[in-house]
Formats: sequence, structure tokens, C-alpha cells
Amino acid sequence: MATILEAVPKCLPMPELIERQSRNFRARAPKSDGCWEWTGNLSTTGYGRVSLGGQVFLAHRVAYFLANGECPTDLLIRHTCHNRRCCNPSHLISGSSADNSQDMVDHGRSIRGEQNCISVLTEEFVTAIKIACKTPFPGQIKLLAKKYKVHVNTIQTIKAGRSWAHVRV
Repeated sequence: MATILEAVPKCLPMPELIERQSRNFRARAPKSDGCWEWTGNLSTTGYGRVSLGGQVFLAHRVAYFLANGECPTDLLIRHTCHNRRCCNPSHLISGSSADNSQDMVDHGRSIRGEQNCISVLTEEFVTAIKIACKTPFPGQIKLLAKKYKVHVNTIQTIKAGRSWAHVRV
């Protein structure tokens, strides 16, 4: 059985929890019928944080470890409830970064299109690009890229449906 020290990737190693620390941890995530919301310190991104042995860890990873006796070192711990403060082990599953990204897309929590603060294009421009691409001609991609002040790869990915796929024409 792994210790909590070995269990958490991408953060400081966790000390093995002693009974008192475990009890104190559980007191900060009161059990309920749904989410067990972390009542302790939160990170700037809204995840529960807990200090153990002078080191800070994500509360949901500690909760997963306490429930399962181990925490995969090569995977993330994801919230099926999509509540960053939740520490209910029945709401926590392990998965890859790709799984986590797909969860965001599936539940409408990903930033896309104009919502992205670095987006140069608008949905109106992308619609015009997609309409123009329906009647291709030599040099069209380069012309559209120049017109909309983007790289030719941007126009190509829009045309191929690999970006801005949510914009329908």
C-alpha cells in the first residue's frame, strides 16, 4: 500500500496521515447526501487545500487516498460532480488529462470561440470564412488569412472542422 507521501503526482509529497490528521481532515469535509464540501482553505482556482506536515495538498486527492488507500501517481483525480470543493470519495475518479478535458467539453465548461480571451476571430468572421470555403479557388486560404489577420493554419483548421466546430453554416 502506498503512503500518501508517494500518492500525489505534480505536487509536493504528502506525509503519511496519522489518525488525528485524518480526523481533522474529515471534519473539514462534512458528510452529506451529495457533495462533501471542503470548508477549509481554498486555492485561487477554488480547490480545497490542506496542510499536512507543513506541506500543502489538494483536498480531493487526500480524500481519494483516504478512501482507496492509494492514489494513482500518473493520473488526475477528477470530480464527477464538477464541484471543485467536493471531497466525497463517491464523486472522485481517476483519469488522464485528456479525460478531464473531455469532461469539460461534455459538460459545457470549456472555453471556446470568442470566449477565449486571445481569440482574434468572432463567430461572425468564422461563419464568413466557412461560407467562403464552400466555393474554393486558388490562393483562397492565403487571402482569407490576410483579410482576417490570422495564420493560414487557422483558416485551414476552420475549413477542416478541427476548430470552431461549434459554428454551423
